[in-house]
Amino acid sequence: MKNILKLGLMACLATAFVFAGCKKDDNNNYTVTLSANNAEWGVVAGGGEFADGTEIQIMATANSGYHFEKWSDDDTNNPRTITVNKNIALIAIFAEGNGGSNNSGNSETVTGDILPKKVTKIVKTKEIYKGSKSVRTYLFDSEGKITKYSKDDNSGYTFEYSVNSIVRTFFDGNNRGETSTFKIENGRIVSIDQGGGKVKEYGYSPDGYLISIGNEKYTYESGLLTKDTYSESNNNTEYYWEAKYTYGSNHNNLNVDLTLLFVEFDDEGVFSGLYGNRIKLLPSLIEESDYQTENGVKGDVEYQKREFTYEYSSEYITKIIEKETNEDGTKVLYNNTYEIFY
Repeated sequence: MKNILKLGLMACLATAFVFAGCKKDDNNNYTVTLSANNAEWGVVAGGGEFADGTEIQIMATANSGYHFEKWSDDDTNNPRTITVNKNIALIAIFAEGNGGSNNSGNSETVTGDILPKKVTKIVKTKEIYKGSKSVRTYLFDSEGKITKYSKDDNSGYTFEYSVNSIVRTFFDGNNRGETSTFKIENGRIVSIDQGGGKVKEYGYSPDGYLISIGNEKYTYESGLLTKDTYSESNNNTEYYWEAKYTYGSNHNNLNVDLTLLFVEFDDEGVFSGLYGNRIKLLPSLIEESDYQTENGVKGDVEYQKREFTYEYSSEYITKIIEKETNEDGTKVLYNNTYEIFY
């Protein structure tokens, strides 16, 4: 009898390892785990923990230049409704090219997109209104993930990737090596540990867009980032910052998300696919405002505008020019020029 029980337990443990459990947990809940066969090709939404018998909808959304083919159990419905009565693990199978199903899984053919071109380097030159210049260089691997961010003072960050984490290491002229660790789950960054107990959590919407990093919040309309806000309280002082985005017809058909380059979360603003769904259009204008409130008294609100123009060659971006001015455009605060290399 003991041997039978032992064999049964071993079988259950083996099944748990492969299929995420032999039985539900004590709360009568099951876990639905979703992932993509390539996080750069598309994203999934709808997973989580659910009560036994819950009916849910899951969806796979392909990035530009790719299409959804099927789920790992060969089901081709997308969106897809499933009943949760066990732990479920499904992989969305994406493929290169625009043929087949579109992002929503129906039979229409995707049009208007061309295959994303691989970026190897972006050089950002910042020219401040007083005449001084600084240079930033971003290097990328073949999947569009940033591998190095460096400044012209020989400081910056390097990035090393594994399945479950990214380790960002700071360097300067003295080769100092402070590190931060990004945690990855299901192909998405979910937190950053900056050391000293400082951890920021990342949040995503049900349809796969990044909506928060710590106190910074992001708002979307029709798949476009429209507002970026940050608020912080420190003793009797409150700080608030806001950016509003306007888009034109400029498109991003690269394998890096240039929209996030303009946001620049602590100098790691390009992670290509690890921040959720890619935004395919590029902003033409970002309007920023900020103010402080001390002891309940609101201070002056400062406004500035960031205007963008783009240069293309054979449909691919080669240069971005960003000009920041005061609210009425009478004073140029700085110019940024981004050169794109392939």
